[in-house]
Amino acid sequence: MSNPNTRESWIRLWSDNLDKYGSDPCHIARWLFIANLCITSKSVLDVASGPGWFGDFLPKRIFYERVDFCEDALKIKPGPYIVADIVPFPRFDRTWDSVVAMEILEHLDDPGPFIHCCFNLCNHQAIFSVPNDRLGPDQEPFHVRKYDIDSFRYLFYRLGYSGHFTTFCLRDNLICQIRK
Repeated sequence: MSNPNTRESWIRLWSDNLDKYGSDPCHIARWLFIANLCITSKSVLDVASGPGWFGDFLPKRIFYERVDFCEDALKIKPGPYIVADIVPFPRFDRTWDSVVAMEILEHLDDPGPFIHCCFNLCNHQAIFSVPNDRLGPDQEPFHVRKYDIDSFRYLFYRLGYSGHFTTFCLRDNLICQIRK
């Protein structure tokens, strides 16, 4: 089976699930938790943001920008956005206080370069989330891997972030905060 993570697949997924995605309790719990981690930031980049519902959970004083390859999804909510593929990750001529990438690592064959790119774009922290030991490739064709707390922690340890990251375990999500 070929990888379904294509631009066309995601555009179709967003249009078919738009009304329920933003009100899903699992997503809302994650957004609230991560917004709290960003509370002291002046600027946040939300990578692979889709429509950008996460921005609704941040204080209005925070400059919130989104990047995604699906311009149709980005146009759903007002605010600044960048249309770009994330693999390979684009080069930007600026940085953000916090770079957030939620529910993307499980879609990547090799998440290491992506994690390093996000970390290089942040002034203070990069935050990543994945589903907590659920929805592996056998359950969700868009996912190429499944993480539990141990494999999630080991990923960041293996990439050289030992001593700089903290992992959090919500019921449905695993979250890693890497600080500079």
